[in-house]
Amino acid sequence: MSVLAFQDQGTVRYCHGCGADNDQGLRVKSFWDGEEAIATWQAESHHCGGTRENLNGGIIASLIDCHSLNLAIARA
Repeated sequence: MSVLAFQDQGTVRYCHGCGADNDQGLRVKSFWDGEEAIATWQAESHHCGGTRENLNGGIIASLIDCHSLNLAIARA
């Protein structure tokens, strides 16, 4: 049996941060690891914020938002 990410169990499938059906979205995935929720995501060069070494701040906010919201739903 495979374990689905929190984001793949909900109904908001087109969210920019976590929607599985949004081909251009970030597709952050969050899973339980014991009592902790772990988010996975890999930045690409087009996610830069001014230079290739810096991640865009809006993307950082989206990652935190989508992980936190889905964690709250999963915890409930």
